[in-house]
Amino acid sequence: MTEPTRLRARAAAHAAPAAVPDHGLFPALDGMRAVAVAMVVATHAAFWTGGYQNSAFKAPLARLDAGVAIFFVLSGFLLVRPWLQAARDNGPLPSLRVYFWRRALRILPLYWLTIALAFFGVDQERPITAADWVRHLLLVQTGKFSWLRPGLTHTWSLSTEAAFYVTLPLFGIAAVLWCRRRGWQPRALLLLSAALALVSVWWPYAIHGVRYTSDWTPNLWLPAYLSWFVGGMVLALVQVHAAGSSMSSRTRRWLDALRAAPGILVVVAIAVWVMSCSPIAGPLGLSTVDQTTSAAVRSTLYAVAAVTLVFPAVFSPQSLLHRFLAHPVMRRLGEVSYGVFLLHIVLLEWLMWLFGWPLFTGNTLYLFAATMVVSTAAAELSFRFIEAPARRLRRLVKGPSRRRE
Repeated sequence: MTEPTRLRARAAAHAAPAAVPDHGLFPALDGMRAVAVAMVVATHAAFWTGGYQNSAFKAPLARLDAGVAIFFVLSGFLLVRPWLQAARDNGPLPSLRVYFWRRALRILPLYWLTIALAFFGVDQERPITAADWVRHLLLVQTGKFSWLRPGLTHTWSLSTEAAFYVTLPLFGIAAVLWCRRRGWQPRALLLLSAALALVSVWWPYAIHGVRYTSDWTPNLWLPAYLSWFVGGMVLALVQVHAAGSSMSSRTRRWLDALRAAPGILVVVAIAVWVMSCSPIAGPLGLSTVDQTTSAAVRSTLYAVAAVTLVFPAVFSPQSLLHRFLAHPVMRRLGEVSYGVFLLHIVLLEWLMWLFGWPLFTGNTLYLFAATMVVSTAAAELSFRFIEAPARRLRRLVKGPSRRRE
């Protein structure tokens, strides 16, 4: 082979996207969790210090709550994959016993500790009752606004996530049984996913009469954020389909074109997020203004931005973004991100007291930096002594044994 030919072959090999793997290892997604939790901590630091009202960057600071959308997209992607693989391969249904046991071990031990820290370590507006304990322990505190207690207001998203955990097997079982009868049907599953995503657009209008006239908070329930989870499920559908052998050459060319353009996708994600900073996405922070249409717009923009940002983290392993997110430091930050998320509000409240800052005063940047440092240190300890030991208990519940062919 001549030198020019060798160079052209090397360039072609470098430019061609690698084959889509069929395993469940996506190291860049750990780093994406680190990005998402930093966004959440930043928006809360801005809210507590009055940044939503007083900062020149109040709109971007408020819209950093899009980090929750990234978390939900990641959950939808990772949790639905086993069901879609079973549907594609005509395999057995994933064990529900194992699924729920692992979900419980993942979220409950540290969450229950956080409840105790908040109830005993954060100034409560009224005495804690047995009902408060029950509602928070069972993750149903998002029923009413008055049920959310100081130090735990951010756990509405964990309650929503738990609702997704419970309902996801319904989609998974339906997908597997449908494909057993009719074969692998990615288009039908895509249409079903699109229908589910439209629920989030319809929901603000459906709850309008309740949202603004009572203490009930249906705007925090799963239907309001279903499109975010569905965005991850669609990414999983594309990934599972591409890892198989039935994707058409035309569809694969489109997929490869997107995989080869991670920079463009990141720019699109940022541009869509910037749109959410405009008035079309509604008021900033807590507001009693009617947000029916703007809530639907904001939810849709967040879904598009999060999916577009996560796409190259899944499909473009040779990209600079993927290498950054898959760096060992980012992966470790992502691994402890659950602890950062759960603990940061309690720690933020303590830091505000330590700095002597009343609510809606203080320096946003200082509070963000201090909260991130302290929360990350606390999360590292909680991971080692709570989360990791809990993970080792997964072996106590096993799925049905499978005969070797």
